[in-house]
Amino acid sequence: MMVALDAGIIQPDDTVDVGNGIFMYAGSRMTDHNAHRGGYHRISAAQTIWYSSNIGIAKIILKGFEKRPQDFVDRLYAMGLNTPVNLNIPGEGRPKIKHPIKDKNRWSKTTLPWMTFGYEIQIPPIYTLMFYNAIANGGKMIKPIFVKEISKDGVIIETKKTETVNPQICTPKTLAQIQQMLTDVVQKGTAGPVKSDYVKIAGKTGTAQIAQGAAGYRGNGKQHRVSFCGYFPADGTPRYTCMVLVSNPHKGYPSGGSMSGAVVRSIAEQIYAQGLYPSVVVQHPDTLHPLIPYIKNGNFQKLTFACDLLKIQYEDYAKECSWVETANHSNKIILNGIKTPEESIPSVKGMGARDAIYLLEKAGLHVTISGKGKVVGQSIPAGARLIKGQRITLTLK
Repeated sequence: MMVALDAGIIQPDDTVDVGNGIFMYAGSRMTDHNAHRGGYHRISAAQTIWYSSNIGIAKIILKGFEKRPQDFVDRLYAMGLNTPVNLNIPGEGRPKIKHPIKDKNRWSKTTLPWMTFGYEIQIPPIYTLMFYNAIANGGKMIKPIFVKEISKDGVIIETKKTETVNPQICTPKTLAQIQQMLTDVVQKGTAGPVKSDYVKIAGKTGTAQIAQGAAGYRGNGKQHRVSFCGYFPADGTPRYTCMVLVSNPHKGYPSGGSMSGAVVRSIAEQIYAQGLYPSVVVQHPDTLHPLIPYIKNGNFQKLTFACDLLKIQYEDYAKECSWVETANHSNKIILNGIKTPEESIPSVKGMGARDAIYLLEKAGLHVTISGKGKVVGQSIPAGARLIKGQRITLTLK
């Protein structure tokens, strides 16, 4: 579609007749996924992308390039889709896009239309991801990198730099049209399950039959590979490009939208929930919660270190005690010392589990804890006579 738009073959609102979902060309049968329901008939060029119409995109490309297929393939090459980027990963795949002149022995009358929806070409998923990333990236295609720096003994010996594969994969006008189509795939088309209430996602579904060697595509029953590739957030500056493939799904009708797309949506929503790309919203002062956090009782040195680091004001009434209890007062913390006679059970109420266990085990007791949070009860009360080897149970809430 990007090639057709850039070459002026079609505009998004132009229409194409895909009939009843079955198209015979050069003695071969091409179908749309909804042929069993009578097909889409006449739809716009944009809708061929929304609805994943094989016939629609094939007819568009045949209209412009049936007599000059080399021009179509050369334009794909010019985008960078056939350029090996050398990822330096053992066993990495390389893109293979047939050329009608260089590969004339493998070129047939059906090669061009079948190429338009992904057959007779081989594109490793990382290249598909790189292409969609370029769409999200204003048209600039960059080489994927997996390592930012290489260091030895703590010293950086090599820094990897971003490499540009193609500074502009298409015209800005075409890019805007493609971006709108990919948004509409989710909002109006086959990727409906990808639609999220929290983050806007743009992308494209894919469903392909898996070849089974000499047995062809039907040797052991039809096997499929479904995918979704897209980017988000699509209503601002995109931050992430993501592709998910599912090979040979066993349950349900093979669908790039409901299977792979649902995974992408889940990933996008979790990234959104974790605040990894915050929305631009004016935050008003919080008047319902205290200005300082609640701090558990514990070790004086560690508490004061944390308060200093977080710039939390405190007043020290610990009188050189190693263990303190805390109290919030206005905009500062009050620290009072905990004094325990050497032969008595110390008080650990209000402490976290780590400090409480340390203090009691240091005194010679065996500790069992129940629950989580802070200590709200201890089975042997503070101040009781200490007998080394006793077991004490702490209740945390």
